[in-house]
Formats: sequence, structure tokens, C-alpha cells
Amino acid sequence: MANDEIPQPTDAEIAAALRPIYEPTRERARMAEIAERLRHTTDPDELAERNRAGARLAVLDRQICVMSRDALDRIGLWHAAGMIDAALEAADDAQRDADEVLPGSD
Repeated sequence: MANDEIPQPTDAEIAAALRPIYEPTRERARMAEIAERLRHTTDPDELAERNRAGARLAVLDRQICVMSRDALDRIGLWHAAGMIDAALEAADDAQRDADEVLPGSD
């Protein structure tokens, strides 16, 4: 496909594709702040809060990656979307390998 055949999205299409990513990104920043604030805590309640924030961070990281991949695909940046897909697959493979070594580590 020649460069002039690659569809160029409008600014509105780019904004519409990317806008949904901002809320999970803001939530991720809040969870990271909680995890960092409680980084050295020994209080059991605060440890539980830190662990919940850390678990939510992992979910949000993946969600943001998937949403970014989908947004890039929607606006025609298929190669970049494919690179995110490859990174997600590598992370899944690494998790499976870790689960084989340490069952229940997810």
C-alpha cells in the first residue's frame, strides 16, 4: 500500500479514539499514588490497601494497553497496534511461564 493510500483520520476521529483512554489513565495514577504512599507500610490494613491498589494497577495497565491498541487500529496505525499486541502476548507468555514455576502466582 502506498503512503497516499493509507487513510488519514480526522482530528475528531483521533480524539474520539483516544479520549476513552484518559479515565483509566487517571485511575491508574491514583492507584500508583496509593501504592507508592504505602510502599513501606507494615500496618495490616494499609498492606491490604496497597495490595488492592497494586492489583488494580495490573488490571488498568493491561486495559490501557488494549484500549491503546484498539485506538491505534481505529485510526489506521496498524503497525503500532500490532506492536502493542506483541507486547501483550509476550506478557501473557511470561505469566504462563511464571505460573508453571510458581503455581498460583497470578
